[in-house]
Amino acid sequence: MVFEINLLPEKYRKKKLAIHLDARVFGVIGGAALIALLVLVTVNQSRILKNTEERHVALEAEKLIVEVTANRVRSQKEEIRNVNTRIATLQALGGRNAIQLQVLEIVSNRLPDDVYLLDFNQTVDRQSQQAGGALSFRPDQILNFRGIALRKEGITEWLTQLQDEDLIQQVQTNYLRPTRVEGVDIYEFSLTAVMNIAG
Repeated sequence: MVFEINLLPEKYRKKKLAIHLDARVFGVIGGAALIALLVLVTVNQSRILKNTEERHVALEAEKLIVEVTANRVRSQKEEIRNVNTRIATLQALGGRNAIQLQVLEIVSNRLPDDVYLLDFNQTVDRQSQQAGGALSFRPDQILNFRGIALRKEGITEWLTQLQDEDLIQQVQTNYLRPTRVEGVDIYEFSLTAVMNIAG
């Protein structure tokens, strides 16, 4: 059996005990401060990460807007180039040919998806003109079209749209024939359009 005897005077024994207690208190306070510091750092890092993610989302949205705008600008530039090319072509060809090109563009743009042109020309077809009463017009005013349609109504729709155009005075059907090609019913047609060319 071991006995521990402290032979220090009373005042020194209390002082030693106080030093031990102070060291423990400082240790607890230091540990609490370290934990608090770690919590603050973690919260701060979380806030920075959240801000970074929000900024990233905002930048992605801005990038998408810029890409859409850039595509729109490219498309508009292409349209401007096409218009300028058309203008230059029309100016180079002169007034009468310019009207003919405009009429051909109108005819092409109004064409329904199920109507197809096989041929067009300005050859004077006396028989067609006599049948349609177009002899009163000059040969350079007359355009002849030949094509096929998957629907009879498609031809009617096309004719209706063409007759509403200012540059076309008259559109008439020379013939409309139903036929069968490889088991599919189609319609062959021939039209004459009279261009509104003055002079």
